[in-house]
Amino acid sequence: MLDRPKKSLMVLLILILSFSVFTACSKETNSNNAGQNSSPEASKAPEAVTEDNFSKGKFDPPVTITTSGCTNSAYVFKNGETLENNVHTKWAKDRLGIDIKYNWVTADDQCSTKIRLALSSGERLPDVMRMHDQNLINDLIEADKLMDITSAFDQYASEELKAIYNQDPSYWYGAARDGKKYGIPILNFSLQNDPLMWVRQDWLEQLNLQAPTTFDELEVVMDAFIEANLGNVKKPVGMAVGIKNGYATWMSDASWIFGGYGVIPGYWNKWNGASELQYGSIRPEAKEALAKMNEWYNKGYISPDAGLSDESKASELFTNGSSGFIFGPMWMAGWPMRDVLQQNNPDAKYKAYPVPSGPSGKSGLHGSPIPDGALMISKDFKHIDALILYLNTLAAGAIAKDGEFMYGWHEDYDYTMIDGKPSYNGDDVPGGQVYPEKYFLMQAPLDPYHELNLMKKIANNEPIDSPRDQVTAENIKTDEAARIRYETDLMAEAQKDRGLHNLYTGAATKTLLEKGEALKKIEGETFSEIIYGKAPIDNFDSFVKKWSDLGGVQLTSEVNDWYKSVGGK
Repeated sequence: MLDRPKKSLMVLLILILSFSVFTACSKETNSNNAGQNSSPEASKAPEAVTEDNFSKGKFDPPVTITTSGCTNSAYVFKNGETLENNVHTKWAKDRLGIDIKYNWVTADDQCSTKIRLALSSGERLPDVMRMHDQNLINDLIEADKLMDITSAFDQYASEELKAIYNQDPSYWYGAARDGKKYGIPILNFSLQNDPLMWVRQDWLEQLNLQAPTTFDELEVVMDAFIEANLGNVKKPVGMAVGIKNGYATWMSDASWIFGGYGVIPGYWNKWNGASELQYGSIRPEAKEALAKMNEWYNKGYISPDAGLSDESKASELFTNGSSGFIFGPMWMAGWPMRDVLQQNNPDAKYKAYPVPSGPSGKSGLHGSPIPDGALMISKDFKHIDALILYLNTLAAGAIAKDGEFMYGWHEDYDYTMIDGKPSYNGDDVPGGQVYPEKYFLMQAPLDPYHELNLMKKIANNEPIDSPRDQVTAENIKTDEAARIRYETDLMAEAQKDRGLHNLYTGAATKTLLEKGEALKKIEGETFSEIIYGKAPIDNFDSFVKKWSDLGGVQLTSEVNDWYKSVGGK
């Protein structure tokens, strides 16, 4: 899973993004095995002894749900509140009869370690635990520490909740094993990190050029940009690419270069009709892409520092005027375009376009994963019905047409009312704007395609029911930032079929744990040497043989065994 900072987009789109500002916990991959098992009887889902309370929508007397808190600098409080005592925990108790208690609160980069320590010491786990560490999830399942919630979900989940999670079986892959569900998947918005081609639009206009649609056209425009040097820099470069953290990244992306040949390095997929999952980095298409990257490096399109630059560092080539192209997600309109580029140069104009097609005549890009961890359920938990009532209520609230959540989660927190109308401007909110969804057990369940579907409704002049969505539609008419986000959403939707996805989302296999670092090392060295011309392109064939002999063949078998175990087809 790609780590990516949560950058501010734009104030007037808060009503959409307030559903997804929940900052992920640590994604560390500590692989130590977890400890002791409880009795077999405890692994069975508890019988619902509070059916009447569930039907009424409130538990009386209140029931307790314990959890763990994982915080970072994005967690902001007001009115003297804390994670343990705030507007949301009070709402849960008053509205649902659910008393949320924290066994511990720690920094998010220590979350997995804290749970592993609890396991090794025999400490009872919290009832529910938000996790993004797939290895830890796997270890907890193997240690028989989690509850099979399959039947409880079928029994208690609302139609709205089921509609969200049943639309794609792959949502459950990370939280399930052999047909049993052990947690509630945490879902991102669809396509939110699929790369687009961002261009200095003012440069295109000054040189009377059109945005490129193919690799060949891209070369023509990059040559023109470099020759004109409209950024007035010492050494212009064709594109802002950073490959320090890989080729499929959240910004300054290079996946589209490989995608133009039909493959993504580091991803497992049934490439070009293969009968089983194969590793993209060893496919012959990757060899062709590396040859193209070497050609582009020699022409000055790729910076000599690309291999040392992470996503943010590489983006500086675009924001400081060295390059006129950068590839990254739809939300870049806010940062770094508006917040950095236009701060440096208020006259700069930028625009997003679909990624260009490669020699095959097709374009490809890394597809953004929708699942991002899960809310895992302890086998000792006694109130699964209460948890699902909580999630049902939030799922309904996220798309409410009326009632307590029609304008936001909590008045005078994420929004305020002025003259009978909601305002999402932080300057208007008394005491400052904060996002109560941070305090939820997990982000409110929402259809990953909600935002894209909303933008299509707006484009087609279809009726919009939710008051929050109605405000978004109005903002698009009057606010430049909102209009750009609207356009880039539709563009991402238009190129969604070009997304090439990583179908392996499980924990590290035995071979990956034992030999993963060595396999990664020979791949990284070979790719870098070819791109920078330090080794001939045919060294790729030697790399594939070394990779296979070092454990790649066994790894491929293990990955496919996992894929079959989760029902992959």
